[in-house]
Amino acid sequence: MHSVALLTPSHSKDIERFALLCDSIDACLTGYSKHYVIVNDDDVPLFAKYQSEKRVVVPVSRYLPKWLWAVPAALLRSRRRIWISLLSHPVHGWHVQQIAKIAGALAAPEERICIIDSDNFFFRKFDISRYAGAEKSPLYVDRQAIRSDAPFHPTWLRHCDQLLGLP
Repeated sequence: MHSVALLTPSHSKDIERFALLCDSIDACLTGYSKHYVIVNDDDVPLFAKYQSEKRVVVPVSRYLPKWLWAVPAALLRSRRRIWISLLSHPVHGWHVQQIAKIAGALAAPEERICIIDSDNFFFRKFDISRYAGAEKSPLYVDRQAIRSDAPFHPTWLRHCDQLLGLP
């Protein structure tokens, strides 16, 4: 049986959803060893009360390259987080969250990682290790979920296809 960790990227705006997720994990989920919670560095104190023997709050800076710096909230015109660098264009929160998901999964000592966003909720008993025992873990795929004719996705799809060398 493979070891399983949960990984949740979150931020202060999602604290209420995150609290519900934690309650549901604590009440319903078994079969995992740790729940890693990745948050903006200045959000760590807000999320610290959710730490436990099985839940660890990790600052996002641990997973970001040293050349990428968060703009202090006091300097921002909007509440949208921005990271800057001399090596790239500014990076916004969603992109940083994707980097943190990948880096967090690579850094975790567990063999399997289940990424669970803050807006999820478990409503009945569930042993997540049941899905981590085989050589290949099940992966849900809906090939029609994002299509080239869907609103807001054509440009994204064209760029992804171009980067991947697909028609």
